[in-house]
Amino acid sequence: MINKTILVVDDEESNLYLLNNLLSSTYDVKSAYSAQHALNILNKIEVDLILLDIQMPEMDGFEMAFKLKEDEKLADIPIIFLTAQKEEKTISYAFNLGAEDYITKPFLKEELKARVHTHLKTRELQQRLTKQNEVQSNILINQARLSFLDDIIKSVSLKCKMPISFIEANLTNLKSAYLSDEMTQDYFLSNVNRSIENIKIIEELVKEFNEYFSKESKDENFNIIVLIKKVLDILNATMVKHAIYSIIEIENEQLNLFDIQYEDSRFDMYGKKNDFMQVLINILNNAKESICERFETVSEFPEGLIKINLSVDGENDIKIEIHDNGLGLNNSTKERMFEPYFSTKDVVENSGIGLYMCKKIIEENMNSTIDIVNNEDDFGAVCILNIKKS
Repeated sequence: MINKTILVVDDEESNLYLLNNLLSSTYDVKSAYSAQHALNILNKIEVDLILLDIQMPEMDGFEMAFKLKEDEKLADIPIIFLTAQKEEKTISYAFNLGAEDYITKPFLKEELKARVHTHLKTRELQQRLTKQNEVQSNILINQARLSFLDDIIKSVSLKCKMPISFIEANLTNLKSAYLSDEMTQDYFLSNVNRSIENIKIIEELVKEFNEYFSKESKDENFNIIVLIKKVLDILNATMVKHAIYSIIEIENEQLNLFDIQYEDSRFDMYGKKNDFMQVLINILNNAKESICERFETVSEFPEGLIKINLSVDGENDIKIEIHDNGLGLNNSTKERMFEPYFSTKDVVENSGIGLYMCKKIIEENMNSTIDIVNNEDDFGAVCILNIKKS
C-alpha cells in the first residue's frame, strides 16, 4: 500500500520536528520552513494533505492558502490550519479560504492524528467518486455513439453499394473480354483504373466510419462547414427516408451543398474534430426525431426542414444555430434536457444521453457553450452553439 503524502508548513523548526516524528511512521511527511518553500515543493511532487501554520514571515498561511485555491492543480488538496489563535474571526476566515479544518496549538497528538486520518480518508473517497464519475461519463458517451450505429451503418452501406456495383461491372467486362479473346491493353487498364478509383471511394467511406467510432480524439485542423456537410452526408439516408431536407446558411445566405470547393477560412478550427462531429450528429438526430414526432400527429405529411446557420461572432468566436420544425420544447423538457438519461421518449427506444454528451464535450473539451430554445417565429427548436476558436 502506498503511503499518503503530507506536507507540513511551519517556520518553527521544533514544530516541523514534532509533526514529522508524530506522523512519519504512518505517512510520507515532507517539511517546508516557509510558504514559498512549500509552493516550490508542490511544483515538484503531489501531496494528499497540507498542515499549514498561519503565522509565518513574508507570506502567512492565509496568503498561501489563497494561492493554492487559485491554482487548478493544487486547489483540491485539503488544508488543515495550525494556529495558536482561537478568535472566531480568524477561524471563520480560515474556512472561507477553503480550509477543511483547523487545529489550535498546543494540540493533542491523538486528536491531530485522528483529524489527519479523517481528512485523508475523505479525500480518498472523493477521488474514487471522481474517477467513478469519469468512467460513468465515458460509458454514457460510448452509449450515445452506439445509439446511432444503425444510421451510420445504413449510410455507409448505401454509399458502398454503387462503387461495389461499378467494380463488379468492370470485372465482368474484363472476364468477358478475356474469354472472347478481345482483351486489349487499353481496355484492361481502363477497367482496372476504374475499379481502383471505386475501391478508393470505399476505403474513404470505411475511414470515415472508423473515425466516428475511434476511441482517441486528437486535436487537429478542420473546417466547420466541411465537417457539417460531411455529417449531413452521413445522415442523408435516414433524412431522405423521413422526407426531411437540410440547408446550410452562411450569415443568412444559403450555401449550395453540392459546391464541394466552397471554403471559408473564418470557420477554420483547431481542436477535437471527432468529438465535434459526434456533437453535430447527436443534435441533428435529435432534430430529426422531433420532426418525426410532430408529423406523426398530423394527417397531411408536411416536409421536414433542418436549417443550419453559421456566423462569425466577434474576432474568434463562431455561432452555429441549428433550426428544426419539430415539436419544440415544453417547460419540463427545457429544465432537464441536458441531464444524463433524461428523455421525452420511451427509455427502451431512446437512451436520452445524446444531449448530455453534447454538453459535456462542448463545455469541457471545447470551452464553449450549448443551449436549446424554442423557435419564436415558427414550430420547432433552435440549438445554439457558441464555439470559441481560442
